[in-house]
Amino acid sequence: MSAVRQKRAYAWRWIFFDEVYVFNDPSGRTFHTKIFILRSEDRARLFIGSNNATAGGVFYNYEAGLAVDLDLAEAEDRALLEEAEGYIARLVADQEICKPLTADVLGELLADPRYGVGQEGRRQREGVAADGDPDDTDAAVDTRPLGLFGKSQERKKPPPPAPAVIGPVAPPPRGPAPPVPIPARAPAARAALARRWSKQLPASDAQRPPQLGTNPTGNVRLTQANHPIDWTTFFRDDLFGGAGWVQEPGTDKEVATVEFRVRVDGYDQGVHPLLISHVPHREAGQANHTTVLHWGELIPMLVANDFTGHYLTLERLSDGTCHLDLSLVEPAPPYVGP
Repeated sequence: MSAVRQKRAYAWRWIFFDEVYVFNDPSGRTFHTKIFILRSEDRARLFIGSNNATAGGVFYNYEAGLAVDLDLAEAEDRALLEEAEGYIARLVADQEICKPLTADVLGELLADPRYGVGQEGRRQREGVAADGDPDDTDAAVDTRPLGLFGKSQERKKPPPPAPAVIGPVAPPPRGPAPPVPIPARAPAARAALARRWSKQLPASDAQRPPQLGTNPTGNVRLTQANHPIDWTTFFRDDLFGGAGWVQEPGTDKEVATVEFRVRVDGYDQGVHPLLISHVPHREAGQANHTTVLHWGELIPMLVANDFTGHYLTLERLSDGTCHLDLSLVEPAPPYVGP
């Protein structure tokens, strides 16, 4: 049972929490709320922050929070407290996804490993994660086949509109006819194509993991993709051989930043610097990929638009410039190389 101790005139008084709820939305949305309220008859303290109650959230991560001392004799302070308490009341009232933690509910949570209850000990007590296991994660647990939780009564907001990075420039507003424009300058001649590699993106590379609770990787695996290449060396030594690779100390990992002219479905998105990492031991004698392209600043575009099934094309021209193209149409030819 959790408790808060208060010391007054050298006397300890225990205040116990007498209501505990478990909250889980089977649709996959993460419960990320952190609100703490301590109050008496005339005063209160409200804390709202980003940190989880984990070793990472309390000690190791970079977090942000706000603590406010409230004087309940002031109307504005009372209104702020009532707003915070009202939000908590809304969560508790959503009875399909917020359940009182009774002995029966606790037993069901412990009985099914998909809830993840009791598995917290996998992380090291010092707060440092084991290999491949993040210290502080909010990934949802797949509870769709389970009957303990139902559908939330809250109407969820629609997804945000796609960023204005795809599509033609909007036409100018109607009005008086403009003066005769100066003829446009002819586009500069493009250098000759030296190398081309393409791949049709699976859901994982398009940042659409097929399993609920699986986090996007943030990168795309550079593989053979049915081309006549040795994929363990082609990207590091040939396609991006002159990219200025830097080896990380004490490892076999090399990284390079490449500036790509990006086009999406035929529309120019400008130049974007993207990181490429090459780790030979990833291959491990199992024909695995050794090189990945990190989506970096293109991730918001991939989150807002599903590019599963699009063809990713990487090109190097004879002048050393590089292009990245996302298109539903397969390039012809799909590969140009040695």
